[in-house]
Amino acid sequence: MRIGSGGSGRSVRLGALAGLGIGFVLASSARGQATEQQSLTPATGTLYQEFGSSVATSGDVMVVGAPFDSTKAFQAGTAFILRRSAVTGLWAQEKQLFASDFEYDARFGTAVAADGDKVVVTAKAKDTAKGVDAGQVYVYRYDAVTKLWNEEQKLVPSGGKAGDGFGFSVAISGDSLVVGANNVDFGGLVDAGAAYVFRWQDPTVKWIEEGQLLDSNAWHGDQAGRSVGIDGSTAVVASTLADTGGWLDAGAVSVFTRTGSTWSQTADLTIANNYTFNDFGTAVAISGDRIVATAQGESYGTSIGSVGYCYIFERSGGTWGQTARIANPNLAPFSFFGKSVAIRGDLVVVGHQDNDTSGAVDSGAAWLFRWGKKTGWVADGQLVASDRAAGDRFGTSVAVSDDTIVCGAPKNDTASGSDWGVAYAYAAAELTLTLAPSHPAPDQAIDGKVFRGAAGGLVFLAVEEISGSPVFVPLLQTVFAADNTFTFSDSAPNPALGFHVGVRAYKIAPTGKLVASELAYVDL
Repeated sequence: MRIGSGGSGRSVRLGALAGLGIGFVLASSARGQATEQQSLTPATGTLYQEFGSSVATSGDVMVVGAPFDSTKAFQAGTAFILRRSAVTGLWAQEKQLFASDFEYDARFGTAVAADGDKVVVTAKAKDTAKGVDAGQVYVYRYDAVTKLWNEEQKLVPSGGKAGDGFGFSVAISGDSLVVGANNVDFGGLVDAGAAYVFRWQDPTVKWIEEGQLLDSNAWHGDQAGRSVGIDGSTAVVASTLADTGGWLDAGAVSVFTRTGSTWSQTADLTIANNYTFNDFGTAVAISGDRIVATAQGESYGTSIGSVGYCYIFERSGGTWGQTARIANPNLAPFSFFGKSVAIRGDLVVVGHQDNDTSGAVDSGAAWLFRWGKKTGWVADGQLVASDRAAGDRFGTSVAVSDDTIVCGAPKNDTASGSDWGVAYAYAAAELTLTLAPSHPAPDQAIDGKVFRGAAGGLVFLAVEEISGSPVFVPLLQTVFAADNTFTFSDSAPNPALGFHVGVRAYKIAPTGKLVASELAYVDL
C-alpha cells in the first residue's frame, strides 16, 4: 500500500496495513477557512440590526445580541438563543427574545452572557423607575421540562439613576453575575463608573444585589464597567478611560474578591507601557487564576500608532502579576487589536474588528493564542469569515466555551439587508481530525481534514486502534497548508473489510507541546 501526501509531504510504504487497503491521498480542493464550522444569521429582523454585536456561549447554548433591531420599536433590540443539535452538531435558532417591556432605543442585546441554563441580556439605554437611560438587565432560565426559556427577573441597581448605562457590559459565573454601568457618578465623581454584583438565592427570592464594585482609585470620566468579567468569587472591572500615571485614558483594571457576601478590591492592575489613549481594559475576561485584558489603543513604540496589545495576568499566592504581553500579529497602524477578548483555560481569543484581511478594509479577524509549555503564549492561528467583505467588523465580539469559539460580525451585509449581521462558530479544539462519512459504502470516497496548524508546520497521522485493539501504525507525515488545514481523501475498500479503524492526528513543532487530536473512526 502506498500513502501519498501530494507534493508537499512524504510518501511511505506501510506493509503492516497493506491488507486493510487504506490509502489516504491529498485531495486537490479549494482552500477555505476550514476552522469555520457554521455561519449563523437570523431569518427575521430589520435593516441595521447588527446581529453579532454581542455573543456568548455555554455548552450547547449560544446567545447573540442585535441591539439595533427595530422589530418592536426603533432600536428596541433583540437577542437570539441558539442550540446545537446533539445529532447533527449544527446550531439552530431556539428562541428569539424581546424585552417584555420593550422600548424605543433601549438597545436590548447590548451585552449578553450565558452559563448552563441561564442567559442574560442587557438593555443599557432602557428607561426605568431610576430614570431615562438608566439601563436594565434581563435574566432568562431554561425549563428542561417544558423546554421553554422564561424571563426569570428584570434587574436594576438599588442606587441607579438616569444615564447610568447599567448593562453596558455583563458576565455570569454560576450563581453570580456582574453588570457594568460605565456612567455612574459617585462621591462627586462624574462618570467614574461602577459595576454591580447580583447573586442567585433560591426560586422564591431569586436574584439580589450583593454589592457595588467601586474602584478605590476612581476619578472623573474613568468609566469603570465598560468591560467586566467574573469567575467564581473573583470579579474584574475595567476603567478603560482612567488617567493612569498621568497619562490620559491610559486605562486600569480592578480585581474584586468575595468573602462570604462581601466584595473587596484586592488588586489594581496597570501596565508598564502606560501612555495616552492606550485604553487598557478595552476588553477583559477571567478564567481561574488568569485574567486577560486588552489595550486596543496602545502603539508599537513611537512608529506605529494604535496597533493594540493583549496582556495576561496570573494569580500566585493571592497576588496578581503580569506574565505575558501579546503583540498584535498584524502591526498595521490604527488597527486596534483587542476590541473583544475571551479566555478558557489555555486558550485566549482576541477580536480584531479593524483588521484588513486579504485587502478587505475593516473586514475583521480574531486571533487565537494558546499556552505552550516550552514557549509560553504562542499564536495558534487567525480566524476570518469565509464570506468576508470590507466593513464587516468580524471580531467585534468573541466568546469561547469548552469546544466552541463564536465571533460576531455585526456589520456584515447579508441577503436580508445592510448591517444585518452574522455570527460564526468555530471548533475550539487545538487540533481536530474529521473523517466523513464514518460508515462508507464500498468504493465510496472518504474525506479527511485536520485543522488547526501553522502553515508549513508538520502534521502526522497514525492508526491507533483497529476493531477495539490498540495499535500504532504511522500513516503519513506532511505539512499544513496556508489555510491552516490538511485535507486528504481516498475510496473505501471493495469489498468492505469489516474493520473499525481509529485514526489520530498530531501537530508537531520544534518548540512547544506535542498536540494530538481525538481519535476519528471509520468503518472499512
